[in-house]
Amino acid sequence: MTSTTKWHIWKRQVPVCQRLKPAFLRLCAALALFLIVPLSASANSDAESKLLAAVGRDDCPAVQAQLDAGASANVTFEDMLSGKVMPVLFKAASRSACVAEALIQHGADIDVVLHMPYNTPDKPLVSPLAAAIGIGNIPVVEVLLTSGAQTQLLDSQGHDLIPVYIDGLNTWIEPKRSPGTIAKITQLLEQAESN
Repeated sequence: MTSTTKWHIWKRQVPVCQRLKPAFLRLCAALALFLIVPLSASANSDAESKLLAAVGRDDCPAVQAQLDAGASANVTFEDMLSGKVMPVLFKAASRSACVAEALIQHGADIDVVLHMPYNTPDKPLVSPLAAAIGIGNIPVVEVLLTSGAQTQLLDSQGHDLIPVYIDGLNTWIEPKRSPGTIAKITQLLEQAESN
């Protein structure tokens, strides 16, 4: 039996999720939360369905048009990996600032906190601000903070998780892609806390 044949037999016998390493699964979960357009939504209207699609495409004019047409800025979608229902502002955390700003101007809850069971143990909770910080989206962090988002995310023991999300940037954003991200986010948080 050749190695190619062995691979095909193994591939059929072992489900994909059992072959992947846990760290890779966590990465896939995070990417699905922020990058993949949700497949199912709890949209109550055509405008809300179109709003979810527009946010997924990062289409600011379409987002504004759907909000003006009556779509709720707190419409929810079901996360494909966790099955958790979450507000659209979480999807906007990885988009351009104009999407988040439009949702906030139309009443999106900027301080909603969700328990994320598939997250790492050091990040059991997430808020829109923590989500934006976790991916290093400085413009959305700025919009959330100027809109009055809470600068702390306290777990059940009273520990602030925002620094944990900032520290997470050290592993993949700060050194490789965007030097200065941590300093800028820290500066924005300090400014918001002093106001």
